[in-house]
Amino acid sequence: MAWHEAYDVPASWLSARLTLVQQHLAAALDRAPPGPIRPVSLCAGQGRDVIETLPGHPRGGDVTAVLAETEPANVTRAREAASAGWGWLPLVRRKVTPRARNSRISLLVWSPPAV
Repeated sequence: MAWHEAYDVPASWLSARLTLVQQHLAAALDRAPPGPIRPVSLCAGQGRDVIETLPGHPRGGDVTAVLAETEPANVTRAREAASAGWGWLPLVRRKVTPRARNSRISLLVWSPPAV
């Protein structure tokens, strides 16, 4: 089992950690002033914290999020999850930074459809 599969096991510490992070994100959205909200998640992994929180949150429609991740498999998983949860396909950009040795940044950028 890959380490991140433990997120799918309800009794795992990763699942408990994810739930706590999602609660903190939801609370931050609750406290945000009216208008656009633009969170940025670096080392976003599969984006479960953001992607699984926004669709059910009353302020989810105010969010345009940026998730940065270097692992292509995680970007693919995040893209699939965002598409399934929101019903539309996010934009994925890959950028190679020549100054940083062997670095690659994949950005998953999405905003919800107009209501």
